[in-house]
Amino acid sequence: MPSTVEQRHQEVATASQEIAESTIAYFEGAFVPLADAKISIATHALQYGTAVFEGIRAYWNPAREQLYVFRLREHFERMAGSVRILRVALPGDASELARITVELLKRNSFRNDVYIRPVAYKAARTVKVALKGIRDGFGMYAFPLGAYLPTGGLVAHTASWRRTPDDAIPARGKLTGAYINTALAVDEALDYGADEAIFLTGDGHVSEGGGANLFMVRDGALVTPPVTADILEGITRDTILALARELGIAVQERAIDRTELYIADEVFFCGTGAQVAPCVQIDGRTVGRGDIGPVGKRHRADGLQIDAGFTPQPLLRLIAHQQIDDNGERRSGRVGERRRPHEHVRVLVNGRGSSGLPLAPAAPAALGLRRSVLVHIRHQSGETIASDPRRNRRRRIHMRPRSGSEGIGKWESGTGNGRSRRRSRCARTLDRDDGKRQALEL
Repeated sequence: MPSTVEQRHQEVATASQEIAESTIAYFEGAFVPLADAKISIATHALQYGTAVFEGIRAYWNPAREQLYVFRLREHFERMAGSVRILRVALPGDASELARITVELLKRNSFRNDVYIRPVAYKAARTVKVALKGIRDGFGMYAFPLGAYLPTGGLVAHTASWRRTPDDAIPARGKLTGAYINTALAVDEALDYGADEAIFLTGDGHVSEGGGANLFMVRDGALVTPPVTADILEGITRDTILALARELGIAVQERAIDRTELYIADEVFFCGTGAQVAPCVQIDGRTVGRGDIGPVGKRHRADGLQIDAGFTPQPLLRLIAHQQIDDNGERRSGRVGERRRPHEHVRVLVNGRGSSGLPLAPAAPAALGLRRSVLVHIRHQSGETIASDPRRNRRRRIHMRPRSGSEGIGKWESGTGNGRSRRRSRCARTLDRDDGKRQALEL
């Protein structure tokens, strides 16, 4: 059975609180107090909803005194796609925006779980309803945040409001104006005593939750609506699909009827904000046995481990580091040395975290990854920034697993031009043809 209404409301209380203005924000090219990051009431985005945002989570690991940012680069890559819909320009590529994010976190010295909100918007003070030729703006802020949806078993309600179709207001992009659709549906769900809404598409099939993607388990398969069902192409959704395939769970991306949710074995929502939130009741009907099912429980546990920087089994993780100094020059040195607590910021790329333990490396295909290498650029002060391995084919490194090697596997470059050499039991360097040294940690 779901937890009581009071318990569920208490768990998500921080999501409803007004954000304090005591932190540092990034606004129009500079780091300023959040209280000073202001826009005019005549701003185009405020009038017409012409803005794009992202929601990014960073998790504080008290044992390691590090802050782990979940799939930072992928969020900015998705944002780059969303801004193309609204013809908004970003102030940099994914790597530059990642660098700004890391600096923002360092300046705020967070020692708890944090939510990061970058916003790109039409900044001109004009009443013209258009997109082209209107000045753009960009800002980013971060604040402590716990659960956004109850994770101990939530109640959902199918909204009478239909999901906006792609040919009206596309849900594929995180467009601020489109979230009126979400606000209406969630508000209705709250009136029914539920925690989350479920959208249907125009033809009556399941789309997604009000602010999260949706999965169901039926006949042993993990099923989720396809990207053509007017959903946001979720980064957590992508991570769960990769986890499921690695765990040997059958995965289906297909249309889902509303009544399939009533007879499903399990239903859960997922998203960067929502995390993994199992659903135990829909439209007054008990889902499965009325408790959190084994698949939802497994993904919830593995997801929390990844977010906190641990490596769940049976997944193998590969993290590659490049170190740079204060002047932006690459430098050699020991990987993963201890830093002051407020300087520990590490980025998880493709949802893969470093456990700090020696692990046997794995081929990217085994992890369901789209890239052959996961690269972190680690600043000597402790920051970590994701770089793009696709810009230089020589950087691509495929790993061959070696059982019982305790991480002392064989390194191979994607083009066969690299030379590997042992650095330590947990770290190595790879000399490349361009003369640069890449420090690697298993």
